[in-house]
Formats: sequence, C-alpha cells, structure tokens
Amino acid sequence: MSKKVDIPKGEEKAPDIKTTVSGDARQEKPSQDIAEVIEYQTNNRLARMVEAGKNIAESIDDETDITFKASRENTAVEIKKYLKEIIAGIEKIEDRNIPAAIREDLDVLKGSLEDIEIDGLVAAVMTLARRAKKKNKKIAIGLETDWIPNYTKQKSMERDSVSLYVRGIGKTIEKELRKLGLGDSVIFKHETSEKLIDKLTEINNDGSTDLSEVVIMASNKTIETSKAKLDRFKIGEKEKRPFIASIDPSDIKVKGDNDGKVYTAKIMEMLSISLELAVSGKESLATSLSMVKAYNSAFRIIEFIPKIRPVDYAECVDEYKRKLKVLQAA
Repeated sequence: MSKKVDIPKGEEKAPDIKTTVSGDARQEKPSQDIAEVIEYQTNNRLARMVEAGKNIAESIDDETDITFKASRENTAVEIKKYLKEIIAGIEKIEDRNIPAAIREDLDVLKGSLEDIEIDGLVAAVMTLARRAKKKNKKIAIGLETDWIPNYTKQKSMERDSVSLYVRGIGKTIEKELRKLGLGDSVIFKHETSEKLIDKLTEINNDGSTDLSEVVIMASNKTIETSKAKLDRFKIGEKEKRPFIASIDPSDIKVKGDNDGKVYTAKIMEMLSISLELAVSGKESLATSLSMVKAYNSAFRIIEFIPKIRPVDYAECVDEYKRKLKVLQAA
C-alpha cells in the first residue's frame, strides 16, 4: 500500500521534537540562535526531500527496479540529480500502475526541486559564518566570471546580466547575515581575473580570515596565472587550505552572432557545491555530475566544466531575479 510522503511545502518553523526524520538524514534540534535555526531549517528541508525520495521508491512495485541512493551526506545538487532520476524512472511507468498518492507526491516533489541548490548554499554559508564568528574571523568568497562568453566585453549583455546576478548573490548573503547578527562575517568579492587573487590575498594578509575560510571560484587560467600567489595558500595541512573551485571553459563553443541572445551558466549550482564541500570536507562526490571534471579533497580543489546556453536576454534577467528572490527568502 502506498503511503503519503511528507514533502516540504513553503515556509516552516523549527519543530519542537529532537529529530524530524530517521537515519542519516537526522538533524539535531537547534538552540534559539536565529542563524542556527535557519541553518537547521534548510538542512531539514533537504533531509525531508531525501526521505521523500526514499519513500516514493519504496512505494513503487519492486519489479520496476527503481532505487533511490541519496542521503543528506550528498550535496544539494547531487540530491537534485538523484530525485530527477527517480522522477524520470517513475514517469516511464504506466499511470495505472502508480498509486494516486504517489502521483500527487511526485507533482509536489517536482515543484520543490527547481532551486534545491539554494538550500545547500544557504546551509553552507550559515555554517561557515557561524564558525568564523566563533573564531572572530571572516569568510572570504571570491568569484571571477571572465570565462563566460562575451563577459569581458564592455556593455555586453552577458556583462550586464552576470554582474547584476553575482553581485546580487553577494549582497543578499551579506545583508541577510547582518540581519541575523552575524555582521560582516562574510566578505564577498566579484572581481576580474587580474584582480581576484590579489584582493583575496589582501584580505588574508590583514588577518581578517584564516586560509580555511577562503573560497575561490575562478577559471583554471586565473588559477594557473596566479600560481605563485596561490602556492602560499596551498602550504600546510588540509584543514588550513582555502577551497578552490577551478572552472575549465575549454569545451565552451560559441558560434558567431548569438542573434540577440545571452549566454548563461549554472553559477548558483557551482557555488552551492563548492560551499558545501568547503564545509563538509567529504572525500568524494557520491555520484557523477556532468559539470564536475575532478575533485580532490586532500587539496580542497574541485574542477568544473561549465554548461552554458543561449537564452533571450529578458528571460535570462527574469531567471536571475527569480533565483535572487528565492535566495533572499531561504
């Protein structure tokens, strides 16, 4: 018999029970620190979605060979992939073989998947900010986006849209953390390839951050040309190294005039994965993600293969604005 699956729908309050789900998805009840409560809520939403995926898989006839392997130990983007796979598998089954309750739960689950990576990002930022505050330090997150086609061209549509989006991510994070009493615990920098590493080095030199509180997301060219400056970051124990997300844009192919369209990339997803791994230090990713080329936990470095696509400028801006609103509400 099928059972109704508890899937997060909209806002929720931290429950008064010790835990909300069983097994490896369990989350401890937080204190009344508002930042800790929000960290708890975002982690709990992800845990409940994992539990929902497991329950849906268990409710389908065993002959379908549908399994669900995700746990809350996975990054949000990995969980998203697992959930999409189970949804795709179930949608191949004839409707008459799927209980009505499961069909309804699938519809709700699909609606909850769109921005799951934002929950992962928020939970990771909250953890990093609270850790840094306890040590009277700050987190430094540095992004470079010169690798996006046309971005370096002055007044290009890519430059306008991406700059607004990335700076919007930074401003939203900083603003929301101030509201939560974490002050200026996060320094968010969006710089050109020539300036990014210098800016982060300056921040580290003034004693504001520990190296372990530095997260860098930049092209492999920027990482390589700044090798001498980064070498000092790479010396020492794993726990004292910065986290580096290197982006390899060599597979990006641009065909002449883009006919009024703008190139977009999965910036939020890559940042979410990077921040979650910076927090967890996990040794490997549980599943193959097409955007991940390599990951070395010992050196705290991940290499991405960015996926870009051309879309109408208005559609691009609307999507970026929508994601920023979701981030603000998370």
